[in-house]
Formats: sequence, structure tokens, C-alpha cells
Amino acid sequence: MNGFENYLAAAFERKKVPLTVVADQARAAYVIMGTSEGKKPGAMKMLVFGQIHADNAASIQMVDQRTSAVVFAYAVNKKEHLAWGPNYG
Repeated sequence: MNGFENYLAAAFERKKVPLTVVADQARAAYVIMGTSEGKKPGAMKMLVFGQIHADNAASIQMVDQRTSAVVFAYAVNKKEHLAWGPNYG
């Protein structure tokens, strides 16, 4: 999970979530899956339109490994705008 498991374990402890993060997926009661995607504009788009617009999306699911039921899901889509050009400052 590229280090995410450390942040997740700390958050579980801080929020008193009654779950323990394990390294062996076969021993886990729940499995967390997620995706993320980021899109940034090319140089021509920045020059022609004079602004930078980036789209970032992420989603996460927690699945009960025994029943395959999705017990938690969350998705977010963020758009970042950064003005650039002679009219900005």
C-alpha cells in the first residue's frame, strides 16, 4: 500500500476503530481497495487558455472478505484552479 497502511493504522488508533491492520491479506477480515487519478494540462493548454486546471479523483472501498459485501465506500473529485497570465498577479 506504499506506506498508506501506516497512516491507516494510526488513524484507526486515534479514532478508536476496533480494527487492526495486518500484513497478510489472507488473514484479514476486511480488505481495502482504492484508486486515484490525476490529470494536468499540457503546455499548449496553459499558454492558450492562460490558466492551469488539474483534475484529481480518488475512491476507496472496504470489503468484507468473507461475504464480499462493501461495508464502506468513499469517492472524491477535486478540481484545482491556478490562474496564470498577464491579468493575474
